[in-house]
Amino acid sequence: MTGIVYGVVLLVIGALGWFVARGLSRGKIGPNLVLGYSTKATRSSREAWFAAHKAVWPDMGATALLVLGAGVISLLVGALQLWTGWSALSIPAFVPMCLAVVPWWSIRKKANAAAVAFQAGEPSGETRPTT
Repeated sequence: MTGIVYGVVLLVIGALGWFVARGLSRGKIGPNLVLGYSTKATRSSREAWFAAHKAVWPDMGATALLVLGAGVISLLVGALQLWTGWSALSIPAFVPMCLAVVPWWSIRKKANAAAVAFQAGEPSGETRPTT
């Protein structure tokens, strides 16, 4: 039963994460302290906020898909747990939920770097090659 609960929670979080990430990357969600990567650099201007979130959209989208996949795995483990009655399967159902949180830190750093690059005059979030 635990796997089914984790699975449903992860599916909801993954779906919400997908739509929030999409809204952030398309400029539909402006600077705030709740949704998105809020750092000094990303909050410096609306343009920096949008540049940062546009730059990390592929990572945010992939993370949301990872969470959705973890939800499906947890649902399958939960169904197997109900079918077999083996309660030890609740631990593997929890592992994907923990692993889904890991990419957040690296994406936050990438968003901050994109905002800093934008402030330095690089709207794409990429640095120019030096010659």
